[in-house]
Amino acid sequence: MDYNLPNSTPQERMVAGLIHWRQGAGNAIRAADLADALDIPERQIRNIVRDLRTKHYLPIGSTPSKPAGYFWAVTKEEILEFTERWRVFGLKQLYMVHRLRRQALPDFIDQLKLDLQKIDHEIDAVGSPNPTARRALK
Repeated sequence: MDYNLPNSTPQERMVAGLIHWRQGAGNAIRAADLADALDIPERQIRNIVRDLRTKHYLPIGSTPSKPAGYFWAVTKEEILEFTERWRVFGLKQLYMVHRLRRQALPDFIDQLKLDLQKIDHEIDAVGSPNPTARRALK
């Protein structure tokens, strides 16, 4: 089935059409099955589903529980459950970015400074035959 979507690609319409037949979380279809049916890579299926959600605002949910996969959300509860999982995932990602910038980045910069100091000491011990190159390193 080819779903009617203005300003969409043929593949987007085909994926939307196949998922539209999977009404409700209990009828989910795996990305691998969609990929096999359309003879396109699974990664491309995931990208198309992302675009169908973000560019065309289609109510395509996904569930990790059996049957795992994509489905056409038909109830308010399905949409809320799906979006809550993504909201929590997003918050965890933002927290990770915060922690990396707050802790790991300064640690990395400190380590880099130590590495550069070690190199500087090694140059001092060996000496540089080229004074211009030595100034450039400092």
